[in-house]
Amino acid sequence: MPSPTSPNQSEHIRRVESPADLLAVADLIEVAFDLKHDPEGQVVIRQMRRVAHQRTPATIRALRSSTEGFVWVENDEIVGNITLMHFHKSSKPRTLIANVAVAPDYQGLGIATALTDYVMHYLHNKPKAEIWLQVRSDNAQAIHIYSKYGFKFEHAIAQWRYSPTVHALFSESTEATSFHHVTRRRISDWAEQSAWLNVIYPENTRWYQNLNFAAFSPWAWLNPANWIELPNLQHIALRPKGYLAGVLTWQQTATSADQIFLALPQSTNEDDSAEVLLRYLIEHLKPTRDLHLEYPAGRATRGIQNAGFVLARSLDWMRFEKLQP
Repeated sequence: MPSPTSPNQSEHIRRVESPADLLAVADLIEVAFDLKHDPEGQVVIRQMRRVAHQRTPATIRALRSSTEGFVWVENDEIVGNITLMHFHKSSKPRTLIANVAVAPDYQGLGIATALTDYVMHYLHNKPKAEIWLQVRSDNAQAIHIYSKYGFKFEHAIAQWRYSPTVHALFSESTEATSFHHVTRRRISDWAEQSAWLNVIYPENTRWYQNLNFAAFSPWAWLNPANWIELPNLQHIALRPKGYLAGVLTWQQTATSADQIFLALPQSTNEDDSAEVLLRYLIEHLKPTRDLHLEYPAGRATRGIQNAGFVLARSLDWMRFEKLQP
Protein backbone atom coordinates (compact mmCIF):
# COMPACT_ATOMS: atom_id res chain seq x y z
CA MET A 1 0.00 0.00 0.00
CA PRO A 2 1.48 3.38 -0.99
CA SER A 3 2.35 5.81 1.75
CA PRO A 4 0.36 9.06 2.10
CA THR A 5 1.20 11.55 -0.62
CA SER A 6 2.82 14.93 -0.15
CA PRO A 7 0.35 17.68 0.72
CA ASN A 8 2.03 19.98 -1.81
CA GLN A 9 -0.31 19.83 -4.82
CA SER A 10 2.19 21.48 -7.16
CA GLU A 11 4.44 18.45 -6.80
CA HIS A 12 1.78 16.07 -8.09
CA ILE A 13 -0.86 17.87 -10.19
CA ARG A 14 -0.30 18.79 -13.80
CA ARG A 15 -2.30 19.13 -16.98
CA VAL A 16 -3.02 16.38 -19.45
CA GLU A 17 -0.60 17.30 -22.19
CA SER A 18 0.05 14.33 -24.47
CA PRO A 19 -1.62 11.37 -26.18
CA ALA A 20 0.24 9.12 -23.72
CA ASP A 21 -1.49 10.99 -20.89
CA LEU A 22 -4.89 10.40 -22.51
CA LEU A 23 -4.19 6.67 -22.83
CA ALA A 24 -3.09 6.49 -19.19
CA VAL A 25 -6.25 8.33 -18.10
CA ALA A 26 -8.42 5.89 -20.11
CA ASP A 27 -6.73 2.95 -18.38
CA LEU A 28 -7.14 4.62 -14.98
CA ILE A 29 -10.86 5.35 -15.48
CA GLU A 30 -11.51 1.79 -16.68
CA VAL A 31 -9.96 0.33 -13.52
CA ALA A 32 -11.15 2.93 -11.00
CA PHE A 33 -14.78 2.72 -12.17
CA ASP A 34 -14.65 -1.06 -12.80
CA LEU A 35 -15.80 -0.71 -16.41
CA LYS A 36 -14.33 -3.89 -17.87
CA HIS A 37 -17.74 -5.59 -17.93
CA ASP A 38 -19.84 -2.45 -18.45
CA PRO A 39 -20.95 -2.24 -22.13
CA GLU A 40 -21.60 1.50 -22.10
CA GLY A 41 -18.43 2.14 -20.12
CA GLN A 42 -16.40 0.17 -22.65
CA VAL A 43 -17.79 2.31 -25.46
CA VAL A 44 -16.54 5.43 -23.67
CA ILE A 45 -13.12 3.88 -22.97
CA ARG A 46 -12.70 2.81 -26.60
CA GLN A 47 -13.63 6.32 -27.73
CA MET A 48 -11.09 7.86 -25.32
CA ARG A 49 -8.36 5.59 -26.65
CA ARG A 50 -9.30 6.34 -30.24
CA VAL A 51 -9.15 10.07 -29.53
CA ALA A 52 -5.76 9.61 -27.85
CA HIS A 53 -4.34 7.95 -30.97
CA GLN A 54 -5.67 10.77 -33.18
CA ARG A 55 -4.51 13.70 -31.04
CA THR A 56 -1.17 15.43 -30.86
CA PRO A 57 0.10 17.57 -27.99
CA ALA A 58 -0.70 20.67 -30.06
CA THR A 59 -4.33 19.65 -30.68
CA ILE A 60 -4.78 18.73 -27.03
CA ARG A 61 -3.72 22.23 -26.03
CA ALA A 62 -6.03 23.72 -28.68
CA LEU A 63 -9.01 21.82 -27.25
CA ARG A 64 -8.76 23.44 -23.81
CA SER A 65 -11.71 25.72 -24.56
CA SER A 66 -13.95 22.62 -24.50
CA THR A 67 -12.13 20.04 -22.35
CA GLU A 68 -9.33 20.28 -19.80
CA GLY A 69 -7.76 17.44 -17.88
CA PHE A 70 -5.64 17.43 -14.73
CA VAL A 71 -3.85 14.41 -13.30
CA TRP A 72 -2.18 13.39 -10.06
CA VAL A 73 1.25 11.83 -10.59
CA GLU A 74 3.12 9.56 -8.17
CA ASN A 75 6.58 8.25 -9.13
CA ASP A 76 5.98 9.24 -12.78
CA GLU A 77 2.70 7.26 -12.84
CA ILE A 78 -0.74 8.83 -13.35
CA VAL A 79 -2.85 7.62 -10.43
CA GLY A 80 -5.57 10.30 -10.30
CA ASN A 81 -7.60 12.30 -12.80
CA ILE A 82 -10.19 15.04 -13.01
CA THR A 83 -11.73 16.44 -16.20
CA LEU A 84 -13.41 19.78 -16.89
CA MET A 85 -15.89 19.84 -19.78
CA HIS A 86 -16.88 23.33 -20.92
CA PHE A 87 -20.21 23.96 -22.66
CA HIS A 88 -20.55 27.27 -24.52
CA LYS A 89 -23.44 26.65 -26.93
CA SER A 90 -26.16 28.18 -24.76
CA SER A 91 -26.35 31.75 -23.50
CA LYS A 92 -25.25 30.49 -20.07
CA PRO A 93 -21.74 28.93 -20.07
CA ARG A 94 -21.42 25.78 -17.97
CA THR A 95 -18.58 23.57 -16.76
CA LEU A 96 -19.04 19.91 -15.87
CA ILE A 97 -16.58 18.26 -13.49
CA ALA A 98 -16.21 14.67 -14.65
CA ASN A 99 -14.07 11.52 -14.46
CA VAL A 100 -12.83 12.05 -10.92
CA ALA A 101 -10.89 8.81 -10.65
CA VAL A 102 -8.14 7.44 -8.42
CA ALA A 103 -6.26 4.19 -8.87
CA PRO A 104 -7.46 1.53 -6.37
CA ASP A 105 -4.11 1.33 -4.55
CA TYR A 106 -4.16 5.10 -3.95
CA GLN A 107 -7.76 5.55 -2.86
CA GLY A 108 -8.36 6.93 0.62
CA LEU A 109 -5.24 9.13 0.57
CA GLY A 110 -7.02 12.38 -0.24
CA ILE A 111 -6.11 12.53 -3.93
CA ALA A 112 -9.68 13.03 -5.18
CA THR A 113 -10.20 15.80 -2.64
CA ALA A 114 -6.92 17.47 -3.61
CA LEU A 115 -7.81 17.35 -7.33
CA THR A 116 -11.25 18.79 -6.63
CA ASP A 117 -9.74 21.53 -4.47
CA TYR A 118 -7.29 22.36 -7.24
CA VAL A 119 -9.89 22.72 -9.99
CA MET A 120 -12.31 24.66 -7.77
CA HIS A 121 -9.61 27.25 -7.14
CA TYR A 122 -8.69 27.15 -10.82
CA LEU A 123 -12.30 27.78 -11.88
CA HIS A 124 -12.64 30.59 -9.33
CA ASN A 125 -10.13 32.58 -11.37
CA LYS A 126 -11.79 31.83 -14.71
CA PRO A 127 -14.73 33.63 -16.39
CA LYS A 128 -17.89 32.87 -14.45
CA ALA A 129 -19.83 29.79 -15.48
CA GLU A 130 -22.23 27.43 -13.76
CA ILE A 131 -20.35 24.46 -12.31
CA TRP A 132 -22.03 21.04 -12.34
CA LEU A 133 -21.13 17.45 -11.67
CA GLN A 134 -22.64 13.98 -11.67
CA VAL A 135 -21.89 11.53 -8.87
CA ARG A 136 -23.14 8.00 -8.28
CA SER A 137 -26.10 8.15 -5.92
CA ASP A 138 -24.62 5.42 -3.71
CA ASN A 139 -21.25 7.19 -3.30
CA ALA A 140 -21.97 8.84 0.05
CA GLN A 141 -18.34 9.80 0.65
CA ALA A 142 -18.02 11.71 -2.62
CA ILE A 143 -21.41 13.40 -2.12
CA HIS A 144 -20.26 14.53 1.32
CA ILE A 145 -17.04 15.99 -0.11
CA TYR A 146 -18.84 17.85 -2.87
CA SER A 147 -21.42 19.18 -0.41
CA LYS A 148 -18.61 20.68 1.67
CA TYR A 149 -17.47 22.59 -1.41
CA GLY A 150 -20.92 24.07 -1.84
CA PHE A 151 -22.51 21.69 -4.36
CA LYS A 152 -26.25 21.21 -3.92
CA PHE A 153 -28.35 18.26 -5.02
CA GLU A 154 -30.61 19.05 -8.01
CA HIS A 155 -32.16 15.75 -9.03
CA ALA A 156 -31.29 12.08 -9.50
CA ILE A 157 -31.47 10.08 -12.72
CA ALA A 158 -31.50 6.35 -13.42
CA GLN A 159 -29.73 5.09 -16.52
CA TRP A 160 -31.24 1.93 -17.96
CA ARG A 161 -30.06 -0.29 -20.78
CA TYR A 162 -31.63 -3.05 -22.85
CA SER A 163 -29.77 -5.59 -24.99
CA PRO A 164 -31.84 -7.57 -27.51
CA THR A 165 -29.23 -10.35 -27.50
CA VAL A 166 -29.11 -10.72 -23.73
CA HIS A 167 -32.89 -10.43 -23.43
CA ALA A 168 -33.40 -13.21 -26.00
CA LEU A 169 -31.07 -15.52 -24.09
CA PHE A 170 -32.34 -14.93 -20.57
CA SER A 171 -35.90 -13.62 -20.80
CA GLU A 172 -38.62 -15.72 -19.24
CA SER A 173 -42.11 -16.11 -20.64
CA THR A 174 -44.38 -13.43 -19.23
CA GLU A 175 -48.07 -12.88 -19.17
CA ALA A 176 -49.39 -11.60 -22.49
CA THR A 177 -49.79 -7.84 -22.69
CA SER A 178 -52.61 -6.15 -24.56
CA PHE A 179 -51.31 -3.53 -26.99
CA HIS A 180 -54.59 -2.45 -28.57
CA HIS A 181 -54.36 0.90 -26.74
CA VAL A 182 -50.97 1.69 -28.35
CA THR A 183 -51.26 3.90 -31.43
CA ARG A 184 -49.30 6.33 -33.51
CA ARG A 185 -48.80 9.67 -31.85
CA ARG A 186 -51.31 12.32 -32.88
CA ILE A 187 -50.59 15.99 -33.50
CA SER A 188 -52.85 16.85 -30.58
CA ASP A 189 -50.63 14.75 -28.25
CA TRP A 190 -47.67 17.13 -28.53
CA ALA A 191 -48.82 19.64 -25.91
CA GLU A 192 -48.95 17.00 -23.16
CA GLN A 193 -45.89 15.12 -24.44
CA SER A 194 -43.85 18.33 -24.46
CA ALA A 195 -44.94 19.25 -20.94
CA TRP A 196 -44.05 15.78 -19.61
CA LEU A 197 -40.66 15.81 -21.36
CA ASN A 198 -39.79 19.15 -19.77
CA VAL A 199 -40.43 17.70 -16.31
CA ILE A 200 -38.68 14.37 -16.87
CA TYR A 201 -35.66 15.89 -18.65
CA PRO A 202 -35.21 19.24 -16.85
CA GLU A 203 -33.93 22.13 -18.90
CA ASN A 204 -31.25 22.97 -16.34
CA THR A 205 -29.36 19.74 -17.18
CA ARG A 206 -30.55 19.10 -20.72
CA TRP A 207 -27.53 20.92 -22.15
CA TYR A 208 -25.32 17.96 -21.24
CA GLN A 209 -26.92 15.67 -23.86
CA ASN A 210 -27.63 18.52 -26.26
CA LEU A 211 -31.26 17.39 -26.45
CA ASN A 212 -33.37 19.14 -29.05
CA PHE A 213 -36.98 18.36 -28.23
CA ALA A 214 -38.06 20.76 -30.97
CA ALA A 215 -37.25 17.90 -33.38
CA PHE A 216 -39.89 15.80 -31.59
CA SER A 217 -42.66 18.24 -32.52
CA PRO A 218 -45.19 17.18 -35.18
CA TRP A 219 -44.30 20.40 -36.99
CA ALA A 220 -40.54 19.79 -36.91
CA TRP A 221 -40.57 19.01 -40.64
CA LEU A 222 -41.24 22.70 -41.34
CA ASN A 223 -37.66 23.48 -40.31
CA PRO A 224 -35.09 22.12 -42.82
CA ALA A 225 -32.55 21.88 -39.99
CA ASN A 226 -34.56 18.92 -38.62
CA TRP A 227 -34.83 16.98 -41.87
CA ILE A 228 -31.76 14.82 -41.25
CA GLU A 229 -32.96 13.80 -37.78
CA LEU A 230 -36.65 13.17 -38.47
CA PRO A 231 -36.25 9.78 -40.24
CA ASN A 232 -34.48 8.52 -37.10
CA LEU A 233 -37.42 9.27 -34.79
CA GLN A 234 -40.50 7.14 -34.12
CA HIS A 235 -43.26 8.09 -31.68
CA ILE A 236 -45.90 5.80 -30.18
CA ALA A 237 -48.68 6.78 -27.78
CA LEU A 238 -50.64 4.91 -25.12
CA ARG A 239 -54.30 5.83 -25.09
CA PRO A 240 -56.42 3.70 -22.71
CA LYS A 241 -60.09 4.64 -22.62
CA GLY A 242 -59.44 7.46 -25.06
CA TYR A 243 -57.11 9.61 -22.93
CA LEU A 244 -53.38 10.07 -23.46
CA ALA A 245 -51.39 8.15 -20.83
CA GLY A 246 -47.90 8.50 -22.30
CA VAL A 247 -45.67 8.79 -25.37
CA LEU A 248 -42.49 6.89 -26.21
CA THR A 249 -39.90 8.22 -28.66
CA TRP A 250 -37.35 5.89 -30.21
CA GLN A 251 -34.31 7.75 -31.54
CA GLN A 252 -32.00 5.69 -33.72
CA THR A 253 -28.44 6.97 -33.45
CA ALA A 254 -24.99 6.50 -34.97
CA THR A 255 -23.54 5.63 -31.56
CA SER A 256 -23.43 2.24 -29.85
CA ALA A 257 -27.03 2.37 -28.58
CA ASP A 258 -30.33 3.93 -29.62
CA GLN A 259 -32.02 6.36 -27.25
CA ILE A 260 -35.46 5.96 -25.70
CA PHE A 261 -37.40 8.91 -24.27
CA LEU A 262 -40.46 8.30 -22.14
CA ALA A 263 -42.97 11.10 -21.64
CA LEU A 264 -45.29 10.05 -18.81
CA PRO A 265 -47.20 11.88 -16.09
CA GLN A 266 -46.26 11.00 -12.52
CA SER A 267 -49.20 8.89 -11.40
CA THR A 268 -50.18 5.53 -9.94
CA ASN A 269 -50.33 4.13 -13.50
CA GLU A 270 -46.80 5.23 -14.45
CA ASP A 271 -45.25 1.75 -14.05
CA ASP A 272 -47.92 0.09 -16.16
CA SER A 273 -47.73 2.75 -18.86
CA ALA A 274 -43.95 2.49 -19.06
CA GLU A 275 -44.09 -1.31 -19.31
CA VAL A 276 -46.70 -1.36 -22.06
CA LEU A 277 -44.92 1.23 -24.21
CA LEU A 278 -41.49 -0.36 -23.80
CA ARG A 279 -42.75 -3.88 -24.43
CA TYR A 280 -44.63 -2.70 -27.53
CA LEU A 281 -41.41 -1.19 -28.83
CA ILE A 282 -39.49 -4.42 -28.20
CA GLU A 283 -42.12 -6.90 -29.39
CA HIS A 284 -43.64 -5.00 -32.33
CA LEU A 285 -41.01 -2.55 -33.59
CA LYS A 286 -38.23 -5.07 -32.83
CA PRO A 287 -35.11 -2.93 -32.34
CA THR A 288 -31.93 -4.85 -33.13
CA ARG A 289 -29.48 -2.55 -31.33
CA ASP A 290 -28.97 -1.89 -27.64
CA LEU A 291 -31.28 0.71 -26.11
CA HIS A 292 -30.47 3.38 -23.55
CA LEU A 293 -33.11 5.03 -21.37
CA GLU A 294 -32.59 7.83 -18.86
CA TYR A 295 -35.43 8.48 -16.44
CA PRO A 296 -35.89 10.12 -13.02
CA ALA A 297 -34.55 7.82 -10.30
CA GLY A 298 -37.28 6.01 -8.40
CA ARG A 299 -39.97 6.52 -11.04
CA ALA A 300 -41.48 3.66 -13.10
CA THR A 301 -38.79 1.28 -11.81
CA ARG A 302 -41.01 -1.81 -11.78
CA GLY A 303 -42.43 -1.15 -15.24
CA ILE A 304 -39.03 -0.52 -16.84
CA GLN A 305 -37.59 -3.68 -15.28
CA ASN A 306 -40.58 -5.77 -16.35
CA ALA A 307 -39.93 -4.69 -19.94
CA GLY A 308 -36.44 -6.20 -19.76
CA PHE A 309 -34.30 -3.13 -19.01
CA VAL A 310 -31.41 -3.39 -16.55
CA LEU A 311 -30.34 -0.55 -14.27
CA ALA A 312 -26.83 0.53 -15.23
CA ARG A 313 -26.38 3.24 -12.59
CA SER A 314 -28.13 5.99 -10.64
CA LEU A 315 -26.55 9.43 -10.64
CA ASP A 316 -27.09 12.62 -8.66
CA TRP A 317 -26.85 15.93 -10.46
CA MET A 318 -25.23 18.55 -8.21
CA ARG A 319 -24.75 22.27 -8.89
CA PHE A 320 -22.20 24.52 -7.26
CA GLU A 321 -23.71 27.40 -5.33
CA LYS A 322 -21.06 28.79 -3.00
CA LEU A 323 -18.05 27.78 -1.02
CA GLN A 324 -18.77 26.86 2.54
CA PRO A 325 -16.89 28.89 5.20
